Parts: sequence; C-alpha cells; structure tokens
Amino acid sequence: MKTFVISLKRSVERRQFMIEQMNRLGLDYEIFDAIDGQLLTENDISHYCDINAVRNPNGYYASNGTLGCALSHYSVLKKIVEEGLESALILEDDALLPLNIKDILSELENVIRNNEVIALFYSSAFSKILKLSLIGGETIKSGKLLFPVNIEVVASAIAYVVHKEAAMNMVRVIMPLKTCSDDWGTHYKNRGFTSFRCLYPSPVKPNNFKSSIDYINPKSKIGKLAYMVDKYKIPVFYQLLAYRRKLIMKKQMNYELVNEVSPIYEKLIAGENTGNIL
Repeated sequence: MKTFVISLKRSVERRQFMIEQMNRLGLDYEIFDAIDGQLLTENDISHYCDINAVRNPNGYYASNGTLGCALSHYSVLKKIVEEGLESALILEDDALLPLNIKDILSELENVIRNNEVIALFYSSAFSKILKLSLIGGETIKSGKLLFPVNIEVVASAIAYVVHKEAAMNMVRVIMPLKTCSDDWGTHYKNRGFTSFRCLYPSPVKPNNFKSSIDYINPKSKIGKLAYMVDKYKIPVFYQLLAYRRKLIMKKQMNYELVNEVSPIYEKLIAGENTGNIL
C-alpha cells in the first residue's frame, strides 16, 4: 500500500523526521508538498472555498492554515484516484508510526470495505466522549476495527487509510471547500464514503510538534512568542509548551467502548440485507 505524507516545505524539521521514519520502516511513500495556508490569497480562497461556509462571521471561521490543510488532503485524494490505487495511507507530518505498520497496512488491504475510510489515529471533538461500538466490530491481528457511534465526534486526519471509491467520492463532495479536513461527520453526511471505522487501539500517535496549521495568528504577540520558543527551543518555556500540548492531546483522546449500535453499521447492514448500494 502506498503512503502519502502531506508536508509543508517550510516545516523542515517535520519533513526530515517523516523522511527518516518512512525510510526506516521501509514504506513505499511519496512526500506531497502541502498547500501553504500562509500563501493563500483572498482570491485563492474565493476560488476554492464556499465563502459563506468557511468564513461565516456568525458560525464557522476557518483560518488560512486550516484551509491549506483541507486543500492538501483533497489534492492527495485526487492523486489517489488519478493513479488508480486500490487503497492508500494518508499521513500528516506529525504522525508517529509503530514498527509493525507494514503488517498493519497489509492486513487492512485485505479487510477494507468498498467506499471506506479507516482511521489509524483519532481524537474526540467538542470535549465529548468518542464512543466506539463493539457491535459489528471486526478483530484482526492489529486490533479491532470499530464503528463510531457518533461520527461527528471523531476528529483528526493525522493518519487514515482510504479505499479508492471513498477517495473518488470525497473528491466529488469536498469542493468547493466547506469545512476542515477532519470533519468526518460532514463528509459522511455528504456521501463522501459509506463506511468509517477506527482501528482500536490507535496504532499511530502524534509527535510532539507545534501545529503548522497556525490556529494562533503568527503575527500576534502570542503567535510570535510561541514561534520564538519553538524555533530556538528556549529552556523551560519550550518544555512548558510541549507539556501543554501533551495535556491538550490527552484531553482529546477520550474513548469508550460501548455496546451501542453505530448508525453507520446499521445502514450498512440494511443495505446488505436489501441488496441496495448505499
């Protein structure tokens, strides 16, 4: 299975980390130059995005970094379709992979459903518990493939495997851009894919890098201070910043295994029983 690594050219440390990791693990990979949100113009945003959706003063407001990230994922999905790949692994450049990732990918190639996305890392959104259903789960050597009870709670696009049909449908529904790359609930609602499962326990972990999406305005006082601390690894402050990021990530990794039926699984079963294509 081919791996695509989404990486900003200016994020030299992160790119080098991913190249060394890919080579060490012996993966068939391609570094994909991410679309840099800092370079997006207002004309670019108007061309590629649904302005009313991504720049709504009374609702969702996406930063340039978020839009660049979403456009990068769209571009990789389009590349998967163009290359005619059966399935592929998409990584962001802060993904820390397990030593047995090749074995995991080999397993997933054999069990991935048509029109499916399988998350290898996932976090919980909106400070809610991410419930993973044991009903309809599939056990493989690497863990359990479980359906989320509420896909809207699933966040993160750090690492996921996508089937060719899901890639094709995601390309069809994403543009013009209306939301972020890891808004799986919206992608599912828009029929970007028919099946979504999480590999539990999550085999991929996020590395301790500063986000390159720039949630904080890099030109603000706080943004400039964080940049200096990260760039020069200022003692004490750098350790405090790293510790804060770990706490935030730990709070977001709030999972619970439950015996509740996932609506995704229910719909799949209903389709299989009637012979309908969902």
